[in-house]
Amino acid sequence: MNIIFDFGRVVFTWNPLPLVENHFNSPETILQVNQAVFEHPDWLEIDRGALTFEELAEHAAARTGEPYNRLLEMIRHAPEILQPIPETIDLLPRLKQNKHRLFALSNMGKLAMAYLDRTHPFLALFDGKVISSEINLVKPDPAIFQYLINRFKTDPADSVFIDDHGPNIHTAAALGFHTIQFTSPQNCEMALINLGCL
Repeated sequence: MNIIFDFGRVVFTWNPLPLVENHFNSPETILQVNQAVFEHPDWLEIDRGALTFEELAEHAAARTGEPYNRLLEMIRHAPEILQPIPETIDLLPRLKQNKHRLFALSNMGKLAMAYLDRTHPFLALFDGKVISSEINLVKPDPAIFQYLINRFKTDPADSVFIDDHGPNIHTAAALGFHTIQFTSPQNCEMALINLGCL
């Protein structure tokens, strides 16, 4: 089968709040900056490849009144908070040993993906990756799933899509993929066993 993984909060951790806390002090400012950067629709535009870190910092400075340079410094460190989830990583070679093809389908900015490729050799286990910023499409748009299908000849009926975000799961299911909504590596492993993949 084709086993398709989301990256953020599935293969890698993603929790930007401690990063904000490292750069700003007051609870009010931390909340405001987090909302203005990581919880703002602009972050999806980073994932889409339509916005740069510099542009995001400019927009966030206008929204919060915080210094541009300080915001940009924080944003530039965002890729580093993507750290491997060991129990998920352990599943990858086991799936490969069972002759499954591994793919990634992830909303991810260009600089973050470049950082991950540079720092994590285990990504070579993936047979292919569809990264939102490289094709200017983001989940849950059905078009990004169709891109994966066309590019890697992945039949949804012979594919399992794993993601933590409900709307992405719903789109994949509507297109005929088997789906696993990720809540923990253990939940994911059990679901893969139940599907006969492990």
